[in-house]
Amino acid sequence: MITKNEKLSNARLYVVLGSESAGGRPAEAVAREAVLGGADIIQLRMKGASTGDLTRRARSVGKIVQDLGALFIVNDDVTAAIDSGADGVHIGQDDLAVTEVRRRAGFGLLIGKSTHSPAQAITASGEAVDYLGFGPMFSTPTKPDYRAIGPEQIREIDGKISKPFFAIGGISLQTAREVLRMGADRIAVVRAVQDADNVRAAAEAFKKLLTQQESRI
Repeated sequence: MITKNEKLSNARLYVVLGSESAGGRPAEAVAREAVLGGADIIQLRMKGASTGDLTRRARSVGKIVQDLGALFIVNDDVTAAIDSGADGVHIGQDDLAVTEVRRRAGFGLLIGKSTHSPAQAITASGEAVDYLGFGPMFSTPTKPDYRAIGPEQIREIDGKISKPFFAIGGISLQTAREVLRMGADRIAVVRAVQDADNVRAAAEAFKKLLTQQESRI
């Protein structure tokens, strides 16, 4: 059976979801369509939710995602990630220290960490994390407190980090091409899939682009 780390190594498309899309579709429905369209990883992000509420929703969304063979990640809350049976937890710069998350989760959970500059990415790569988020590439309302760093910054970490990274932040199907030209081979998206009229088709389009990129390497 393929392991979590093997799935992570093979992952190219990472989709972040809230409790529902802009159109009111629940995360369960959006997650299913995203994975059927080719998403390798789904993250549930419910800012402000209690651990109990997040755990209950994560169990529901996670079962769908994992039954379809994709990885399921919970944002921020390591307790909710453990209690829901998620594959991993994703933390930010201002969340628990990686050492504390690893102490609580052991090596049963994948740990991802957000980074917002080449220096942060290089530092985080030396920590006990399994993957990094790197961005925001472009301005995005999901990260209003962070200035866009631009896809050219990807070249600043090329060959300098040892962990897989997903470029994230304001990426659309059009801007994804620029991100890939700069050297990324993994991307994470939020609104471009979650809020798409056709979630499965949107995920399929991103996955096709990533697959074409991989075939050229």
